[in-house]
Amino acid sequence: MKEQLMAKFEQDPFANFLDIKFKEVREGYAQVEGVVKEEYQNFNQVCHGGFIFTLADVAFSLASNSHNQQAYAVNVSLDLLSSARTGDRLVAEAQEVRIARKLGFYEMKVYRDETLIARCQAIVYRKNEPVV
Repeated sequence: MKEQLMAKFEQDPFANFLDIKFKEVREGYAQVEGVVKEEYQNFNQVCHGGFIFTLADVAFSLASNSHNQQAYAVNVSLDLLSSARTGDRLVAEAQEVRIARKLGFYEMKVYRDETLIARCQAIVYRKNEPVV
């Protein structure tokens, strides 16, 4: 992985705002983690699904742009299987399933410890332009 590409990824303002950490990034794969903060709760005092989705989406973004070819989400589906609470450390991973000339297909999973709490499928449109 090019250092310039990783430097670009690490400038992601939304991921930084939510204190999402990059654990591993390589071509076609990414793993990130985040801790559920009190501010991420919904009115039922469980982690808002938007934070869980964002973790998966950040991993997806890293994995799909890891070839240094701009990739833009065109569809993402999310299944929430379990909840999370304040203080829980969540890990999201994205894995490339298939890439074609213009499209890429990905699967994402989000875990609380060893428990799978969300799974996603996503498609990106790939442009013929580098990220960096």
